Amino acid sequence: MEEGKNTFGSAASNKIVFPENFPSKGGELVLEDSMVTLQVSESITVTANDQLVTEMILRHDQEKETTILEYERFKWFIIKRGDRYGIRLRNLEHPQIELLDHIPSYPLSSDWVIKAEFISYDSAKTIEVPTAIPGFTEYYKVPGELRFKKDGKTHTLLPFTSGKGYFLIVGDATNGIDTYGAGRFMYTDQVDGDKVILDFNRCYNPPCAFSPYATCPLPPLENILDLEIRAGEKGVHFD
Repeated sequence: MEEGKNTFGSAASNKIVFPENFPSKGGELVLEDSMVTLQVSESITVTANDQLVTEMILRHDQEKETTILEYERFKWFIIKRGDRYGIRLRNLEHPQIELLDHIPSYPLSSDWVIKAEFISYDSAKTIEVPTAIPGFTEYYKVPGELRFKKDGKTHTLLPFTSGKGYFLIVGDATNGIDTYGAGRFMYTDQVDGDKVILDFNRCYNPPCAFSPYATCPLPPLENILDLEIRAGEKGVHFD
């Protein structure tokens, strides 16, 4: 989105062009002073939380109670990435939805439930993380390191602060072969003080494994392991 008025709809003359099944003129999204205001065209009916809306200030995805707009088969909301704003649009009747009937995964294995040692930094570090958008990065707080042993070798991961636990973006030697090429996500809770359970059975595909329009963070170099993590979700393929 650009600062000021951003018209949206399926007509090519709009600044933001929606799919062809959407009305030609949907209205305007006005970005001003880090705030986005929706103004709906009189020709269509848009709702938010099942309530008809014609004009309103929208909450983006980094805020609580994100405003989700709906029109027939379409849902969309504002996303904020750094100081940039965009639209996450979903077509609930997209044909690819029917093509994906399951997500393949490795068999559950207790061998991939591993106790790691959390080594705290004196103060949390902030690191820059690349994303699926070329040239765009995000920043995450790293409170320390997670060290664990597998097959006689010691490995290290950088966890990102997430509530009372940690968020991890992990790359490994299965990426691009059995698993998604840009790594996988996982969460873990802190337990027993400096001990953390890493359950790699819970590794899952990021949104960019399903859509070229996602803005996923990628594994930092420190989290690309010289290890085949044969646990969790495998890559998805659309026939």
